[in-house]
Amino acid sequence: MKRQMMAGAALLMVLLMGATGWAMGGGCGKGYCGSKEGCNKERKSHGGDHLARMFNKLDLSDEQKSRVDEIIAAEKEKVAPLRTELKEGRLAIKEASLAVPFDENRVRDLLEQKEAVRTELMVSKARTKNALFALLTPEQQKEAQEMFDRKEKRHHRKMENRQ
Repeated sequence: MKRQMMAGAALLMVLLMGATGWAMGGGCGKGYCGSKEGCNKERKSHGGDHLARMFNKLDLSDEQKSRVDEIIAAEKEKVAPLRTELKEGRLAIKEASLAVPFDENRVRDLLEQKEAVRTELMVSKARTKNALFALLTPEQQKEAQEMFDRKEKRHHRKMENRQ
């Protein structure tokens, strides 16, 4: 009887703590939200549209802002099928790696396909960055390049700390 009461009390406590966390907003929904930028609550993710956020920090004219939005929206539409394909590829790789018997050639083929899609996504990112930089004045280009350099340094420090 005493065990049942303890188990019931523990269950009640877990449920109450979960409900409290949910009621308080719970950050990004993936646990503790320690992002310096904060959560993107609509997408339930951290970061996201780095280029768009960076370009918002530059002092853009209204015309530049509308062109930036157009370029990013057009490119997002182009890469949406690639992102879907990449997600499906990850799932296929996961399934193939767990399949019995293991088919190494199948896994290699899937990895090659995934890499081809990633290459296309990186080309798209470079194309977008180039189109956006073409809209900027020389001063804005300099400031944007400094932002990219700072971001790259932070990224490299973060990667070094992981090792």
